[in-house]
Amino acid sequence: MKILKELRNESGLTQAQFAQAIGTSQKNISRWEIGETEPSVYYLKKIAEFFKISTDYILEIEDDLGNKTFNSVNVFTPEECKILNAYHALSQTNKQMILRMLNIE
Repeated sequence: MKILKELRNESGLTQAQFAQAIGTSQKNISRWEIGETEPSVYYLKKIAEFFKISTDYILEIEDDLGNKTFNSVNVFTPEECKILNAYHALSQTNKQMILRMLNIE
């Protein structure tokens, strides 16, 4: 999890300091950062609470502004992601209008 290392470094913490702060071992932090293993749901929550971010951000499902990235599963192009984010930001009325325009009701 590249993002985990970035967050830790931005906070000026060593792996050992971060591990102690969330109640795990330095070895686990190292494994998570290099992608050898992934943190459990329990530790994802602890990490999110510690950095005051969402678990979706840690999992790279959303960006730092809270927009869904969708590309985390490599299904959509960047342009399609922008379209989906714009759609999600619309009111329900405008979403319905778009769906009618596309004949998707």
